[in-house]
Amino acid sequence: MWDSDSDPVREYHYYNQDGVFIGKSEGASPQKDLFDQAHYVFDDRSDIVKNLDLLAIAKRKLANLRKEL
Repeated sequence: MWDSDSDPVREYHYYNQDGVFIGKSEGASPQKDLFDQAHYVFDDRSDIVKNLDLLAIAKRKLANLRKEL
């Protein structure tokens, strides 16, 4: 009952590139203005919602794969 997956309200924590906390929001999805500013975003279950470091790595790998083709 307390840990219901049907509850759409989540808490999101936003951090800049240096890992400094820049804000938090609650809702069914991240707050757009904070999400756009943040380098890292985590939800209340410590799930990664946004990580620009991982995104950059994935983009490099994709670019390298495209070169090979």
